[in-house]
Amino acid sequence: MSSSTVDAYYYVRFSWTPLSLEELQSKLKSEGFIVELHDMPKGRVEIGLNRDWNRDHLIARADTLEVFLAKSVATLLQHKPARFTKNDSKLRRIVLDLYPRSRPTLLSLNSSPEPKFETE
Repeated sequence: MSSSTVDAYYYVRFSWTPLSLEELQSKLKSEGFIVELHDMPKGRVEIGLNRDWNRDHLIARADTLEVFLAKSVATLLQHKPARFTKNDSKLRRIVLDLYPRSRPTLLSLNSSPEPKFETE
């Protein structure tokens, strides 16, 4: 892995309609990525919007890029700054296509701009 002049990548993307974790897992595995299902235990009393949409999630990994994928939100991150490999770029492109929104709702004022990154 080559060193990078930019910070470690961290980017959040959204889908305004819930996605199927099973279909996501199948798609990403067919593209050659390591994908794990991470089940979150449920408590007796829970409060939160979209709690059932975003509790369980997948973790997909490329070379330096890791992605947490829930039904309506995806978090792309690197643990250490590094240039994206071809595999990282491929995973990033797939996730951005599946989660096309930079904000959680149409009426949200918050937007998530994509950080700078470098490729090999």
